[in-house]
Amino acid sequence: DPDAWAEGAALAAQLHAAAVADRRPLLGALGRAMVRAYGTDPDRGAGGALVGWWLDRVPVRGAGRAALPV
Repeated sequence: DPDAWAEGAALAAQLHAAAVADRRPLLGALGRAMVRAYGTDPDRGAGGALVGWWLDRVPVRGAGRAALPV
């Protein structure tokens, strides 16, 4: 889906310039766009599982925990 690829590219550019606090939502949107780019529904079945897998791997910053900036 060329439109989803274009959306993903724009989100990747935003992500590159984003503050750390804004990165997780952008990564979620990027994951959803890329699942759509491959013709899968990010809200159902394998597409939903893939988006969940993607978000589970996003490092989380918390008290006493160091994480790599994403």
